[in-house]
Amino acid sequence: MSVRILILITLFGFFRSEPALAQVVFSKSNYDSLRLDAIQNKKLLFVDFTAVWCRPCLEMDQKTFVDESLGTYINHQFATLKTDIDHPEGDSLRKQFTVFQYPTILILNPYTEEVVLRLIGFKPAGILFDDLKAMRRPEGYPEL
Repeated sequence: MSVRILILITLFGFFRSEPALAQVVFSKSNYDSLRLDAIQNKKLLFVDFTAVWCRPCLEMDQKTFVDESLGTYINHQFATLKTDIDHPEGDSLRKQFTVFQYPTILILNPYTEEVVLRLIGFKPAGILFDDLKAMRRPEGYPEL
């Protein structure tokens, strides 16, 4: 193999854009499975209600959920679900939790499904991070 090819391979690996490792990772599970997982792992549920046609929802994906500090915190503290309100499960959850504005983020107690925090509209990473930290007591919420 020539030196030029090795250099090109090395440069390609160096300049290739990798997704942020600490961005918010949303579960591929359905709500019921994620709720059981949250109970087992003693985490709150973080449910993001979104739609493909919702511009502020897209901004949350592009600007907020890619923030490293926020991603690290959310991935550690919460069981996360992104649900599209135009799909059957998302529509069912939207009705169950009375969600009519998008994006809406609900923080739920997985034991009782009580809404602990409801955030509506676009939130920059810093504001969302502060809201989430202010909501959590050091000992957890409530029996978690």
